[in-house]
Amino acid sequence: MKESRMFEGHGLTKFSMRKSRRTSAKQIAYILLILGFLALILSIVYLSTILVFIGLGLTFWGTLFLFITTTKYVQSTLLNNTTISAFEALDETLTSIRCKGKAIYLPRTYVNQNKKSKILIPSTIGKVLMPPDGIVKEDVLQTLPKGMCIVPLGQDLANLFEHKLNKRISGIPLSHLGKELQRLFVEDLEIAKSFEMNANGDFVSVEIMGSVFKNLCDEIRRLRNICDLVGCPLCSSMAVIIAEATGKRVSIEKHEFSRDGASIKTYYRIQS
Repeated sequence: MKESRMFEGHGLTKFSMRKSRRTSAKQIAYILLILGFLALILSIVYLSTILVFIGLGLTFWGTLFLFITTTKYVQSTLLNNTTISAFEALDETLTSIRCKGKAIYLPRTYVNQNKKSKILIPSTIGKVLMPPDGIVKEDVLQTLPKGMCIVPLGQDLANLFEHKLNKRISGIPLSHLGKELQRLFVEDLEIAKSFEMNANGDFVSVEIMGSVFKNLCDEIRRLRNICDLVGCPLCSSMAVIIAEATGKRVSIEKHEFSRDGASIKTYYRIQS
């Protein structure tokens, strides 16, 4: 009991120390901002260039301190353990309803509500017979073609990429889109060390190295229905983007992993 209390007290102390450090950092940020604004006001009163530079410098550092202290970071292991259960549930669902075909990514034009793209997971392997009008129903369980129709795992991630690009992806040539995504992945969002997209006819390859999703992808690889048929959130987001850019159906053909798992190359097929 004493030992338990000792560890409990130690944990509370560490939490209090972290909270105290965050509070102190915020106080410093506010002090710098106040001094910066005061210096800028005095620079106007006394027409002093030196006070202008001092005020701008203090304001900059105050804003930076405030941004750092208000930004929250969560350990990737916590996020992975939180989300992996949902992927396991989907994997079991696909097994129970016997969906064996590769997921077909449908752009918004193939969906009635025209709000989000969907993936159609056929119950059989091979050629899929689509409805005569090409529009799938909003039902999860489909009869024509027989299978399951759900929102892609990477839909929100694809929405984020589109938002950061500040343009609609629909109709953008894949050659141009690859350059835009390369900058987004490596420089803007910093979620990968390198990104490369190449289009060759009906096939598109996307190679990503040093992804922040590596650990999550490693966990999902053991779920064969997810990895082979549907794709992890990152690979799924790329399929969504390719489908929206081309306006055509897209499927994930295969993955190639490096020995250390740091690099993944995914092949997508654009269906006519």
